[in-house]
Amino acid sequence: PIFPSEQVRQNKGGRPAESDKENARHRNKKAGKKLKSKRGVTMVIPDSDSEEETRVKSSNKVFKGYSFLLTRVSDPNDKLANVIQRLGGKMVDSIQDAANEVAALSKPSGSRNRKISGSIPIVLAPKPLLTHKFLFALAQGLCPILPEFVNHAKKIAGLPDPLTFAVGIPKPLEGAKINVHNWPSLRRRNGLEPLDMKNRVFYGMTLAAYQLNEGQKLILTTAGAKIKVIDRVSARKVPKSAACVISGQRAIFTEDYRGDAVGFHWVIECLLRQRVIKATDEFKVEDKADYDDEEDE
Repeated sequence: PIFPSEQVRQNKGGRPAESDKENARHRNKKAGKKLKSKRGVTMVIPDSDSEEETRVKSSNKVFKGYSFLLTRVSDPNDKLANVIQRLGGKMVDSIQDAANEVAALSKPSGSRNRKISGSIPIVLAPKPLLTHKFLFALAQGLCPILPEFVNHAKKIAGLPDPLTFAVGIPKPLEGAKINVHNWPSLRRRNGLEPLDMKNRVFYGMTLAAYQLNEGQKLILTTAGAKIKVIDRVSARKVPKSAACVISGQRAIFTEDYRGDAVGFHWVIECLLRQRVIKATDEFKVEDKADYDDEEDE
């Protein structure tokens, strides 16, 4: 005789029933799908021999469309960078990379030359600085943001008010310091949207660049200037359309050029005030020809 306990269990269609272990696996898989559809999260279950605990990864990409540029920010083990990337943001290493991200935004999505999707750069800084990355933010009509902005976004699973984390702008040599919280244009742009090019500090100006490095030239063009690189400061070399010469050296031979030749610290001062200021004597570079005249005397 065949006892009931020895009979093979069967489903309605006559197919042998799955074992209890297989049924449990299917139930867990089905439950996982429901959890994803209802809560918008995915459970990541490590292998049994892994020491990593079960983690819940948020699907809310609050930094999508933004890239981050760090200046003087301590980020041991790339913890901050990892949070940025998990929240959908990009990490860029230089102001040239950041400028490439901006340029890609203006290219059609189907363009063959569009190697990157494009994003709006956000500069993170721990305090007021005068680094190229900090000045790059000012050239866009923005102020850098404190690093705490990133972890707060993770905490609230959303985009915090950037102006709450805005870094102060260094005080210019003359005049009042800009209060970023009372900067009407910045508030209208929510603290993250760059100024339109036509509203930036040097828009519509042509400047002659003499002995400037690539970072300095990029800052000028980001601020809206058209630059003409020259290898000598002379009336023949400096374009007539140039408002002045920006020199990377403190002392130069100006030959027969009679216009203004200022140092890059004049550019910094304009960016700190967010307007073009007069090229007074304190910003002008020294003329080496004056030394020769003194020696002749």
